[in-house]
Parts: sequence; C-alpha cells; structure tokens
Amino acid sequence: GDTFLYAISPDGMVQWSIHMNGMGQGTEASPAIAYADEAGTFGTIYAGSASLGGGGGVHAYTANGGMAFLQFVPGPVRASLALAPNGWVIVGDDSGTVRAYDSSGAIRWTASVQGAVRGQILIENTQQVILAAGTRVWGLNVADGTINGWINFTSAPVGVVFDAPRRHLYV
Repeated sequence: GDTFLYAISPDGMVQWSIHMNGMGQGTEASPAIAYADEAGTFGTIYAGSASLGGGGGVHAYTANGGMAFLQFVPGPVRASLALAPNGWVIVGDDSGTVRAYDSSGAIRWTASVQGAVRGQILIENTQQVILAAGTRVWGLNVADGTINGWINFTSAPVGVVFDAPRRHLYV
C-alpha cells in the first residue's frame, strides 16, 4: 500500500495528503469515516497501517487532515475498519487482536481471535461485530467485545459480507 492517506474532492483534486507517520508499509485496507451528525458534516477519518517492523497503527484525522490520535498495535492492520453505532472504530490486526477505540483514541475493549484479521469488518444489527480471522468467521459483541461464537472453515476466509434484508452472511 501507499504510505499516504489522501483526501480527494469530487473533481478529482487532492485536497490534502498525510504521510502515515513513517509507519513504513503504509495503508493496506480501506479507511472509515465517522460523520459528526446526520447532515453528513465530516467528523473523523480512521485508517489502519502496517509498519516495516511488523506492527501497525490506528490513525485518526480531522476533516482538514490534522492528527486526532495515533495508537500503535502489535500486528499490521490489513482489514478494513468498521464504525459501530456508538461511534467507536473497530480494528483488527495480524496478531489476532480486535480492539474498539472511542473518538479520543481510548481502548474501550480488546478481544483475541485465532489468526490474522482479514477483509472487511462488519457491524450486524448494531449489536454484533462480524469478521474473518484465521480459519473462522467470528461474532463479537459490539458493546464489550465478548465472543458470541464462530464458524469453522477448512481454509482462511478472505472476508465477509452481510445481506441484512435476508439475514445471510456470505464468506
């Protein structure tokens, strides 16, 4: 991935770019945007990163590209981040750790799953975090990170998609 995060306007112009604080490998997953209100006022953009040393980071930036916080994590962040209804950002890394951060960067909960977290992290029905890690798809409680359950596969799933109207999970 690139070592920069870019803000690009509708006309294709780069509004700002931020070097990901020398993390090395840069971003390898989609960022997430938290809006400040229902009118769509921009709030915070969150991005995960990977470092050359094997760790990673969770970065939070303001609408104009100012740093809100940076938290280091033990493994590279290669799964897309998810935003919970309470405003927390859910992040999984290659060490098999999933964390929920509030808007100040404080860790609200931590959960251990078996294997590197990959693909997109989902929030289902505002109450459950769904993600692929190792050879399982995991369900975690949004409020406290407790493990609700998992589904075993013979090989590592690369991601998950949830069809809310049909309540089907696709792996």
